[in-house]
Amino acid sequence: NDFSIPKNIVQSELHIMYPSHLSNNKQKICVPETWGLDEIVLYEIKILTAIHTKVEGSVSLNNIKVLVEDFAGVDSTVLQWNNKWWLFCTDKKNKNADVALHIFYADELLGNWKAHKANPVKKDKSSARPGGTPFIYDGKLLRPSQDSSKVYGGRIVLNEVIELNENKF
Repeated sequence: NDFSIPKNIVQSELHIMYPSHLSNNKQKICVPETWGLDEIVLYEIKILTAIHTKVEGSVSLNNIKVLVEDFAGVDSTVLQWNNKWWLFCTDKKNKNADVALHIFYADELLGNWKAHKANPVKKDKSSARPGGTPFIYDGKLLRPSQDSSKVYGGRIVLNEVIELNENKF
């Protein structure tokens, strides 16, 4: 197998990881982990051509909207479910990055995001931290998470989401 050599596509002094990718009206967008900003931000992804830069295929991230202020979100994962937008993440503050799951929601992606009434909705080092985008399998919503009970990101666990609304998880 031939693999390409990894390269940085965004130059930043900030820790940028785990980009949750979305599409919104043909716009490519993402919510990368930027806990160092103490906020969760939605960015538009722009692929630049040689006309805009010396390097063909360079990427630019343009800040569209701050979804959550004053919150050091880790592994922020966004999905649309039951006519709402949902954001799952943990909090880097107080050493809870692997322990406490928080949920935020909005009626529209660019709308007003609110904290779930039960935050943190889960405290469990073996299944709180997001580990990928939730998906539907056999009619069930499954939420991948990281099991960090023995070692950070030691394995991926699938959690069935039985109930998800503004009041309960």
